[in-house]
Amino acid sequence: MATSLETLYEEKFQLIYFYLRKLGCPKEDAEDIVQTTFSKAIEDWIHLSVDHPTAWLFRVAVNHYYDMYRRRRRFPNLSASSTFFEEALGGEDDSVNRLLEKEASDELQAVLQTMTPSYAHLLLLKYEASFSYEEIGELLDMKPDNVRTMLYRARQQFQTKWREYDETRR
Repeated sequence: MATSLETLYEEKFQLIYFYLRKLGCPKEDAEDIVQTTFSKAIEDWIHLSVDHPTAWLFRVAVNHYYDMYRRRRRFPNLSASSTFFEEALGGEDDSVNRLLEKEASDELQAVLQTMTPSYAHLLLLKYEASFSYEEIGELLDMKPDNVRTMLYRARQQFQTKWREYDETRR
């Protein structure tokens, strides 16, 4: 069992950290939350029977993040980037592409900020973290069919907001 937790730590630590950062969590807080999440996993691992450990880890981390900021009464802005996995895996690209990706990221972030928060989070989970419908459902305590419906609505809202954003730039 320790080997699977160790493997999970190696594979998911950075992913959970970057997801928290995309939610707007400051660097130091994200590091603390991920450490706390894995500490909790180590303490509870023997007693847990979790079908989807990655979703469980994400749920614990996100809930901890929400609790922390609910107490502080501040929620930072969501953040999205087109280079999420490149950052997580340490990939490199040339400076022109980086500049274009930064501009696209800023535009995506601007549109996400205008969306319903739950829809924006769903889009981040699906397209930034590449979670399946089942994993998102496990994380948010929803049925996969409900996740599909909510993601459809989120995509519709994103398209509408993107058109509005695009028209204001002209």
